[in-house]
Amino acid sequence: TVRRLTTMIVGVLIAGAGLFGLAENRIAAPLLEVTRLIGQGEPLTSAYLDRYKKSFFWPVLSSICLPDQQRAAVIFRLHALDTRIAEERAGSLSAQEETDAAFKNTIEALRSLLVCAPTDGNAWLRLAMVVNGAEGPSARVIEAIERSFWMAPNEAWIVRVRLSFLAKLINAGVVDDRVARVLDADVLTMALAGRDRELRDFASTGGDLARNALRRTF
Repeated sequence: TVRRLTTMIVGVLIAGAGLFGLAENRIAAPLLEVTRLIGQGEPLTSAYLDRYKKSFFWPVLSSICLPDQQRAAVIFRLHALDTRIAEERAGSLSAQEETDAAFKNTIEALRSLLVCAPTDGNAWLRLAMVVNGAEGPSARVIEAIERSFWMAPNEAWIVRVRLSFLAKLINAGVVDDRVARVLDADVLTMALAGRDRELRDFASTGGDLARNALRRTF
C-alpha cells in the first residue's frame, strides 16, 4: 500500500541519515583531534599544521552543515593563521603568499560556518577581525560587526572582544555611524554587567571616541 511504501521510504531515509552521520564523524575525526590539541594549548608550528591538514577532507567538511564540525574547522584555521603570522613576525617565515592563503582559508571557513549557523554572533565578529587583517577596514568589516551585534548584543564574553576590536578600528581612524552605534550599545552592556575593568581598558586604548562613549553612558 501507499502507507507501507511511505513507511519503508522514511525508514530508509532514517537509516541513511544515521550512516551519513557516522561517515561525517569519521571524516571529521582528525580535525576534532587537532582542535583538541589547540584547546589544550599545545605549541603547534605551521609545519606541523600543514602536515596535519592533509588528512582533512575540506571539500566534504565544508559541505556538511554541522555547526560543531564547522566551528572546529574555524578554530583550526584561526590557529593556523595566528601561528603563521607570529612565525612570520619572528622571521622564521617569509612567504607572503602563504600568509595570504591562510587569510583566505580562514575567511572561507568562517563563511561556511555562517551559512550553517547565521546567528553565531562570535563568528560574525571573527569574520570582521580576519577580513580587517586581510584587507584593512572596509565596508565588509563594518557589515560583519553590525551582524555580530545583531546576533549577540548582550553576551558579555563576545562584547568584551568586540569592544577591543572597535578600539583598534577607532585608533586606525575609522569613523562610521554604525560603528558608533555598536560602540555605545556595547559600552552600556558592559556597564550594566559591572565590567568596570574592561571599560577602563577600553578607555585607555580606544582614544577620544571611546572616552566620549563612556561619558555618554555615564
